[in-house]
Amino acid sequence: MIATLKAFLQRKSQSRTFVALSVLLITGLSCACLPFLTFDGRIDVMLPDRSELRDIFSFLREIQVADKVLVTLAMRDSSSDPDALAAAADRYVAALDPALAAPMATGFKMEEISQDFVRLARQLPDYTEPADFARLTADTSAEGVRTSLESLRRRVQQPEGMFAASAARSDPLDWNGRTVKKILSAVAAFGYRAVPVGHHLMDQERRHLLLILQTPVLMTDASGVRRLLSHLKACDALLPPGVEARLVCGHLHTAGNEKVIRRDITLTSIAVILVFIVLFFCIYRDWRAGFIVLVPFMACVPALALSACAFRSFSYIVVGFGSVIAGIAIDYGIHTYVACQGEAAEQSLKRIRRPVTLSMLTTLCVFVAFCFSSMPAYRQLGLFASFAIIISLAYAFWVLPLFVKGPNAGRMTRRSAVVVAFGHTRPVAWMTVALAGALFVTGTWLVSRLRLDTDVAKLDGTPKATLDDERRALSIWGGRRIADGDSFC
Repeated sequence: MIATLKAFLQRKSQSRTFVALSVLLITGLSCACLPFLTFDGRIDVMLPDRSELRDIFSFLREIQVADKVLVTLAMRDSSSDPDALAAAADRYVAALDPALAAPMATGFKMEEISQDFVRLARQLPDYTEPADFARLTADTSAEGVRTSLESLRRRVQQPEGMFAASAARSDPLDWNGRTVKKILSAVAAFGYRAVPVGHHLMDQERRHLLLILQTPVLMTDASGVRRLLSHLKACDALLPPGVEARLVCGHLHTAGNEKVIRRDITLTSIAVILVFIVLFFCIYRDWRAGFIVLVPFMACVPALALSACAFRSFSYIVVGFGSVIAGIAIDYGIHTYVACQGEAAEQSLKRIRRPVTLSMLTTLCVFVAFCFSSMPAYRQLGLFASFAIIISLAYAFWVLPLFVKGPNAGRMTRRSAVVVAFGHTRPVAWMTVALAGALFVTGTWLVSRLRLDTDVAKLDGTPKATLDDERRALSIWGGRRIADGDSFC
């Protein structure tokens, strides 16, 4: 049974049709798996685990800053019309899909205020500073209690004394009041300038209206981000002609990065394929040399599917490194193609398999080491490249020879033969060694002057229009940036 199966596979492995269909089947199944995997354009994959910057990203997600969408409504002619803005905001909110975005309440319910004070009292230790313990000692002394009660008596005698009397039963020393002042001071330090007008927030001049939306769509969910932004764009279309809406949210950064990375991957892949095809055709003058280019790119598809399955989400940035992998793995196809020329193709293939495999293993060790890096992007790149290199070698050894062998395949031009023969002369060899040594010394000197930039903000591909809208929102509503960069989050 095993002998029969082995004989069948050996016979089929010599069939171009069977091998071509097998490769196409593997590629097709891998492409079918990709839509079910999660890809994202996050920048924090370039940060080491358990680093300070990564803790900041995690903190922003935990406090639910990243799930907010700020919508600024304004008249297109820059006029002040609060009623028109309020009506436009109501229309905008009515069109929202609660599954994608919902407005946050900006008003206060009187029945909830007392409950808020109770919750604040329970969290009072979280707002206590070392200096407060010295003040507590003074307040609980005889003189401190007398002073606090006298202050309470004056507040009770004022028109709003009814509220002070009810609060004094649980907080006679007014510690909740002092804590509220601290919180208000901290909020005021951010410099926000929004004021409540009716049930909306507007600026002082009543020229802009602020809507704060909360969305369950995560910034890392690329497909969800596209649905959310498309839905908000549809809501913009329902606004009156004289009113415009501008968005500020972290999801715009995700969409911008994804668009830039997708564009770069497409342009890089096309450029690499065209350059390789032209290069091989000019050297070998054989259309079959084009199959060499297909080896690494056909290998990258199943490699991407396999490596992405091992992670909860896979970075588009790592996918963009595919051109680098193609440049490394294409050497295996070149060696195979050259070995297939001539009458002793089978013997030549056998002779190159061991050294080429050893060369592959030395490259593979580097990328396997990446799998143990503290940076998630390096781990993803290590696994992706490892699979791609192994599959590329397999395709080069067992698939490519079936399509490049033949009596008319691989005829080099006379100029190429002259270049090869001339390259083996002794003077040229010494010149090559001298040139390589000079380049090595020059490169070493340049590397010593190289300074590494660890600013991950420079990896952000957010469009300039999005950053301009963020600066415009800050100029209207005030506030300070979380960091010195231009990013919203």
